[in-house]
Amino acid sequence: VIGNPPYVQMHSMKEMSKAYKTLGYETYQSTGDLYALFYEKGEGILKTNGLVSFITGSAWMRANYGKSLRRFFINKTAVIELIDLSDCDVFDSATVLTNIMLYEKTTQKQPTKAIRFTKKDQEKLENLKEVFQNEHIEIDNFDENSWVIHDKSTFKIKRKVEQQGVKL
Repeated sequence: VIGNPPYVQMHSMKEMSKAYKTLGYETYQSTGDLYALFYEKGEGILKTNGLVSFITGSAWMRANYGKSLRRFFINKTAVIELIDLSDCDVFDSATVLTNIMLYEKTTQKQPTKAIRFTKKDQEKLENLKEVFQNEHIEIDNFDENSWVIHDKSTFKIKRKVEQQGVKL
């Protein structure tokens, strides 16, 4: 499945949002976004080892309302690739922060290849595949708290501190 689900805040849908709540989506949040349900539905229609790749808003990665979606990815999928496009201009007519994610319907976990682009990296998007291959980091596991992707040097420092330090 490859797609670009609609970016619609659930609370703006009023009665329709209430109807979605009754359908039992574990990713449903009244303060969240409709694309979360698309991620869940995509996983639901896949065969084992099937793949979903969506470009959506990226607020779920950090916002409190995204916790149920992050938990869903952790428990039901293996996130293979995650591209956080932060404040890059991806669409001509949209100003939403975006990400591209590829996940597999499997419980076999593997490190996630991830990269974050900011406004200063805008020109790198022209060679996205090559830049991703050369500059991604591998994240062994995400938790349901905020998903933040760093550049390679920051990630190396963070990993070193975590391995040597005592977690409080």
